[in-house]
Amino acid sequence: VIISKGKAVAEGKVVDLLDADDLVVSFEFNDIQPALLKIETSDWKHRIVKQDATSIRFKLNQSEIALLNTWLCGNGVEVKSISALRKLEEYFMRLTG
Repeated sequence: VIISKGKAVAEGKVVDLLDADDLVVSFEFNDIQPALLKIETSDWKHRIVKQDATSIRFKLNQSEIALLNTWLCGNGVEVKSISALRKLEEYFMRLTG
């Protein structure tokens, strides 16, 4: 059970609440502008979950992480770091705000 502000917002087994194939993956950049320009004209733009001043979060499956990184680097975008966020933590944050 996930409770937010005194109300149950989700209930069930962790396995049922989370999709094992979907990850939220953060790509961090020293300069985000070249990445944004390339992504805007690609199908990757539909996978963006969130962005801030230095990073973009994507909803990807495990095999797509390397594909996106290779695509970015091949298009001259320098990736500083890549990190997969813990799915349960991300799911909790989405539900509770």
